Amino acid sequence: MDLHLVDGTYELFRHCYGLPSARDKDGTEIAAVRGVLTSVLDMIKRGAANASTLADTLCREREHALLF
Repeated sequence: MDLHLVDGTYELFRHCYGLPSARDKDGTEIAAVRGVLTSVLDMIKRGAANASTLADTLCREREHALLF
């Protein structure tokens, strides 16, 4: 069995600061979430069946603030 590991801290940082701003109808910033989902869906399309996301514990509050 192959296991694909996703560096959650890196992915959120990369998409938060690397993509142009995108907002939903309520004005909430969604670029980072959309970028991460696009990356994960691309992994699935290329055959990834088993995946797990890892994140730095020191960045947990910052990541949580980005997603919620």
